Amino acid sequence: MSSALECRAVEERSASGAGNIVRKTVLIVDDNEDFRVGLAELLRMEERGLTVHAVENGEQAASVVRSTHVDLVITDLKMPVMDGPELMLWMSEFRPGVPVIVVSSAGAEEIFDLRTRGVLFFDKPLDFTALAASVRSLLTS
Repeated sequence: MSSALECRAVEERSASGAGNIVRKTVLIVDDNEDFRVGLAELLRMEERGLTVHAVENGEQAASVVRSTHVDLVITDLKMPVMDGPELMLWMSEFRPGVPVIVVSSAGAEEIFDLRTRGVLFFDKPLDFTALAASVRSLLTS
């Protein structure tokens, strides 16, 4: 599939904007299509006005970040082509102000390393309520 097909943009604007994140963009990066698409839909439904892009690896994510303003990245760690740690390193160099949340089923050592560097981490299976609260907090601060 072409990267244009892989990058699914979902946008819904709120009429009132009350209690919703308006004109913010989140990029989801995960090689599991069901998880990626499902999380994009859940975030879109939870936060009206939020634009969500979803891609399957870090290389595609870097392409989106180069061409689109992104306010937050949610990424898996283990993916083909460019994995999560490589993407986070790239982001820290080219878009240092963009926060990154990691959602993964990684081992304890990787989780500890991320948390000691101040990276927000959510384990799979995902607690969506906690993730949505973190997304809201990062996008409204």
